[in-house]
Amino acid sequence: MQKYFKTLSSIGECFTLKISTLRKWGHLKPKLDVNNRIHTWEWEGQKLVQIGYSIRSLSPTQKQLTLKYRFVDRLIKYPIDLEGIPTNLGNGIRWYFICPATGRRCLHLICPPGSKYFLHRSAYPELMYESQKKSKSCRKLEKTYGWIFESERLHAELNQNYRKRHYRGQPTPLVRKIEELYEKVKI
Repeated sequence: MQKYFKTLSSIGECFTLKISTLRKWGHLKPKLDVNNRIHTWEWEGQKLVQIGYSIRSLSPTQKQLTLKYRFVDRLIKYPIDLEGIPTNLGNGIRWYFICPATGRRCLHLICPPGSKYFLHRSAYPELMYESQKKSKSCRKLEKTYGWIFESERLHAELNQNYRKRHYRGQPTPLVRKIEELYEKVKI
């Protein structure tokens, strides 16, 4: 009997809405309403997907994001609640999406290829991370020799222009991580 494996999308292939992006654009400021904006996902200079969105303030810790886009010649429009929780330091508010399907607080909402809605990843149980798709032998090789590739990546990152190596006389976390990998090589 021959087995056929269906290739599933991974979470990395999904379109993602992030709270950090909304915060970076200044859309989560108190009493600020954002109307008729467009967010575009591009790949190699080509537009893949465009969605329209608006954000309405309901209270200092409640907002509502409304998404509007086309999916297979059908207009999709639905609200997503945003909830602000005061930080434990008392110096601001940490914002979260409330998933329309699961009701869970989250920082990212994903929409897999072929799906209609942006939801929390638990709403798509068939999705896997890339590492989960790898075979046992591949994972074993990565566990054994992966530090070589990781050290090369970290070394290239450290040698970027304007990269700080020390802060207040102490090595930065990146420098410490590279030093730990070099200690591994000596053993």
